[in-house]
Formats: sequence, structure tokens, C-alpha cells
Amino acid sequence: MPLVTTKEILTKAVAQNYAVPHINISNLEHFDTILSTAAKLKSPIIVAFTTGLIKYYGDEILEGLCSAASKKYQIPFAVHLDHHKDPKDIFTRIKKNKYITSVMIDASLVDFEKNVAITKDVVEFCSKKGISVEAELGAIQGTEDDHSSADAFYTDPNLAIEFIKQTKIDALAISIGTVHGCVTKLAPSLDLKRLEQLRKTTTIPLVLHGCSGLNDEQIKTVVSKGIAKINIATEFKVVFHDGLVKYLHEHPTETDSRLFFGAANKNVKNLLESKIKLFNSENKG
Repeated sequence: MPLVTTKEILTKAVAQNYAVPHINISNLEHFDTILSTAAKLKSPIIVAFTTGLIKYYGDEILEGLCSAASKKYQIPFAVHLDHHKDPKDIFTRIKKNKYITSVMIDASLVDFEKNVAITKDVVEFCSKKGISVEAELGAIQGTEDDHSSADAFYTDPNLAIEFIKQTKIDALAISIGTVHGCVTKLAPSLDLKRLEQLRKTTTIPLVLHGCSGLNDEQIKTVVSKGIAKINIATEFKVVFHDGLVKYLHEHPTETDSRLFFGAANKNVKNLLESKIKLFNSENKG
């Protein structure tokens, strides 16, 4: 089916109280495994391209993949530019490509007024193209830890109301204590009361980044309290790596990449199946 926007996908998720998996794509085989698994379980899915992935493969290859997938898989899926910090880069990508249906402008590390100004520019441009915009208020610990105090990371519910009103974004990434990347020194500590207040006082879909280290019960809880989109990257990289290493260790002379990539992607498939069921997005596509 044709590509859809994240606004369309997440509006339904909010109404029916489930969360949609948002997967950062690492390689081409990864992409097809994600889409085929979501299609098997009839789950909506959001696939995300970072600036690094786009530079690595190029726009032409990625546009071809998205075009083919939209014809092959009969589920709603969106293609999202994740954590783009430069509006000019977003504008250039959109002008060059037809596959983009959603963007995230991440100006979370600048002050509130500048975040609003940058985000408003992106919304103004993207709304004319029918493209959804996600922004972030607060900062996720781990790779966005430039703030000097712990509380500075968290999303202020009162500021969130004003931020949404001024920017007219379609989704808001919030910080309630999650951590980007592999959890080492930092451990997630969820502020569920803050989440409840944010869900009560805001009207657009809420997004959770940095879910490394959260257990299944914590995930179920944040979904039940109104998180409509959960971003996952590190976990999929780890299981892909582990599957690859295990296969090559057991088959040290194997040179057919289809076999060892297949073993790695089996782990990706199994992980996504578990996430879809955990997020309650199965049969929602």
C-alpha cells in the first residue's frame, strides 16, 4: 500500500491505546526483515533513516527500496528522518526524495525559544508537503547528556503545552528518564507521574526514545499510559551483531554472506515479533 504519514499511523494508535514500533534501519537486509515481519503480524511500522544511513547508501538506493516495499507489503508504514538537527538538511532531503513521509527535527539541546523557532520553520515547510513533524522537548540521557542537572533532562508539562501550541507539531518526543544507547553507567528511571501529566495536558501523540534497559512490564506501563510510538535502535543492532558473530564462530570457513546475514536477521525478526506483541500493535495494520 502507499506510504503513509506518522500522523495517520499514530492518530489511530492513540485512539486504540497501542504503540507503533519505530525501527532505525542499519542495513538493506535489515530493512526488508523489518517490513516482512511487520507485514506477517499485520502491524503498522515506522522505519527510520538517520543522516549516517542516508550518507552511507545514498538517496537513490533508499528511494528504490521504499518504492518496492510500498508495493510489496500491504501494511501502513511511514519512512521517517530521525534525529535530524539541521533544518536545511531536512529541506534538501524532502526536495530530492518522494519516499519521506515524516521527519524529526531535534533541537532539544538549544534553549526553548530557539527550539520553537527552528521547529516552526520545519513544520511550515513540511506541512505544505503533507509530511508529519516530530520534535523533542527535554533530552534523552546517554547521547544527549550535555545538560548540567538531572532535572534539565525531563520534559516540563507546562512548557510542552506551549511548545505544541507555538510549533503545531504532529508528535512530541518526551523525556521521562529513558536512556539512549547501551545502558552502562546510566540506568533508566521512569517518571510515570510526569508521563501521566503530559498525556493529560497534551493532545498529540507522545513518543518515547531511548528505551534501552526497559523491561517488558515498564514498556507495557508506558503504553498503557499513552505512549503511541517507541523508538528502538540499539537492541536491533545488538541482536544482529550477536547472530552474525555466533554463526561465523560456528562456521568459520563460510563465505556465503546470505547465510550469515540470514542468521543475523533471524534474530532481528524474532525481536521485532516480540516488540509488536508487547506494544499491542499486532493486527492493527
